[in-house]
Amino acid sequence: MASRVWYRYAIQLSDRTAVEVVEGMRARRRNPWYLSDVDLPEGIEPTTDARDRYSIRYYLVAMLFVIFDVETVFMFPWAVIFNKLLLFGLIEMIVFIFILVVGYYYAWQKGALEWV
Repeated sequence: MASRVWYRYAIQLSDRTAVEVVEGMRARRRNPWYLSDVDLPEGIEPTTDARDRYSIRYYLVAMLFVIFDVETVFMFPWAVIFNKLLLFGLIEMIVFIFILVVGYYYAWQKGALEWV
């Protein structure tokens, strides 16, 4: 009995995959390279090579932004259920924010936040 269920799901998956492939083939452009000889959409010619070197500080600041932006992603669900967590949730968030402040202070002392 269990093997029949497996076959049913396999058939449904293959049917759906076949439908998606056929629909994708129908919906695609007939000539995918029709814009290959057109300049940039803004009409501005590039002034430098695409493989220029950038300062490592640019990437460092971008990584710090992502790290501290993820902080808000973790804080939002906590704020939604704050009434259910009570004191335990408050202490947990204080520890979380303390760890982030320590990381921020370390990055500040190393000069990662300076653009000069």
